[in-house]
Order: sequence, then structure tokens, then C-alpha cells
Amino acid sequence: MPKSRILPHEWYDTPNIHLCTIADFIQLCRDEGLHVLDTVCMPGQSLVDCLLIAMGFCNLGAERVMVRLCGVTKQRHKKTAECS
Repeated sequence: MPKSRILPHEWYDTPNIHLCTIADFIQLCRDEGLHVLDTVCMPGQSLVDCLLIAMGFCNLGAERVMVRLCGVTKQRHKKTAECS
């Protein structure tokens, strides 16, 4: 989500609802030293949602997203847990 004079906060640090894109969440994970292993986009109940995801527009069609993460330390970027 873009920052501006009107919206000066990062999406995860707003005083209101936390809206974000999948790319925003993945960047937050990287910033926090986490490695994203997989993402699964789950559509709503409409055919349009399914079609949007099938066409690669996951942010528009996904009602929920599951993300599998692996912890990585920030200092040395070594795995703290076995990623599988």
C-alpha cells in the first residue's frame, strides 16, 4: 500500500483497519526475517473470484490467503528452524 502525506503509516502500523496486498505481507515477512515458502489463495464463493485467481489476480479474487513461513534470523540470515 502506498504511503502519502494523507496516509503516512505502513499498512501494518495504522491506527485503523490493516489493509494490505499479498506483496505487502510478503515484504513484511522479509523485513521481519521470515521466509515465505508457499501461499494459497482461497476465493470467495463467486465464480468471478475463482476466475480472478485463475487469471493471476489473487489480490482481487482471494477472500483469504494462507501463507507457510519459515523463521530466519535477521542478523546472520541462517535458518532457526528446519524449513520443509
